[in-house]
Amino acid sequence: MFFLGNYKEVVWNVAEMFRKQILSGTGKQYVLALLFLRYLSVNAKKGKVRKYILPEESRYDFLLSQNKARNIGELLNTALKAFTEANPKQFSTNVFSEISFIDPVFGTPEQRNALLSQALVDLNAGSLEVGLLQAHYPGESIEQFLAKYAELEKQGVFFTPMPIIELIAKLALRNRGNSIYDPVCGTGTMLIKSCERRYSDTPISLYGQDLDPISLAIATMNIIMHGNDACDIRAGNTITNPQFTKDARTLQTFDCIVACPPLALKDWTQDPEHPKYRPEEDPFNRFSRGIPPVKRSDWAFLSHIIESLSENGEAFVVVSEGTLYRTIIEDKIRKNIILENLVHAVIALPQNMLYGSAVASAIIVLKKKRNMKEILFIDTAHGVAREKYRNVLSYEAINDIFDVYSAFSDEKRIPESKYITAKSIDSITVEVHKYTLQVSEYINDEKPQEWRSIESIREDITHTEDALKQQSKLIDELLKTLQKKAKQ
Repeated sequence: MFFLGNYKEVVWNVAEMFRKQILSGTGKQYVLALLFLRYLSVNAKKGKVRKYILPEESRYDFLLSQNKARNIGELLNTALKAFTEANPKQFSTNVFSEISFIDPVFGTPEQRNALLSQALVDLNAGSLEVGLLQAHYPGESIEQFLAKYAELEKQGVFFTPMPIIELIAKLALRNRGNSIYDPVCGTGTMLIKSCERRYSDTPISLYGQDLDPISLAIATMNIIMHGNDACDIRAGNTITNPQFTKDARTLQTFDCIVACPPLALKDWTQDPEHPKYRPEEDPFNRFSRGIPPVKRSDWAFLSHIIESLSENGEAFVVVSEGTLYRTIIEDKIRKNIILENLVHAVIALPQNMLYGSAVASAIIVLKKKRNMKEILFIDTAHGVAREKYRNVLSYEAINDIFDVYSAFSDEKRIPESKYITAKSIDSITVEVHKYTLQVSEYINDEKPQEWRSIESIREDITHTEDALKQQSKLIDELLKTLQKKAKQ
């Protein structure tokens, strides 16, 4: 009998080997690349990978037969490259370019060869082969794998917490369109979850863009291993170099957009690869409602998202709480989108939900076509549970949010709820409140008192300080990489 636990144990043991030896970072991209090649090979044997051509040099059996070779790192690089070159319609040739199995982070050539050789043997376990043939196990294990890494790395650049993803995915299920887009897709989990359990006569196509090349590679592997072949994931800065366009002055549009944009950009207008970019000269006219301050990127991404919505499109976007009430240009942008009747709902999330950030956040729902002038405001304070160092939304709260959101959207009705508080606010009241979208402005709900020990608070402070250091280090490394590429 096969158990998912056996499958995960094999994968995580290999991951631990990489974590202990890799000199910089955690090495998750290497583990996932090996698992990806194993997945393709196992399913190709059973005739389940009909859409892709799998060259001989990319097959796991071949790589396993060469696992004692001194050039095993080069052979693994060749395996990934050969796969993309054999499938040019589905992949750009550079999608795995940043995953190098001969990178100095492995240590000496002898150390590298020993690690890769052992990893190839361990991932050849029979329990892993059985799991890779199951419908849902490969995808589920990757989700848990990435979530575990996000906890260890103490930062959320690569992974949005699962309760937020589950909530957005549940809300997005109501959208009946066939295209889903994430302009900052990271490892692709939000895209994947947003198309699961959907019922449609035509295939649902997934589109994503991300600045980080490692995220791009992981997202591609993640989506394929979840069984979705209709994906188009591209690299680049979404603001300065959007990849999904109809022409030089028009963005491609999508039925459903999901996103959790980065919260810590120092200057969203700057891009070493596109130094001449100026938002006031934006060719897509994304900032006609106002140009956000350079250190406040939320409205820059929201402006891009609005222009990327199809005629009946909907967007579900995670933003920092300050986005809902800050002044200095941002209030002008908020006023304009409210007057255009684009804001459908605002869901306040508790503090300390995101990896690597203790700030409060919210989900803003945008709709191109609305048959009402009211906006739904939801406070989730009573649906919060504590999990290790973070707050999470309970399963009951997520269900209640969906029920309330559905009743409001379909019938302009707000049912009672034990776990959340919700109100429908008309546009005149929003105008009286100077177009703020802060939920507490409209819902004065007394939050339940939480008593905590001093030791618990100290642990949270230490955890937050560590997370800030990791975040700062990661951003510095990414900037150095971009600057290096710009000079080439």
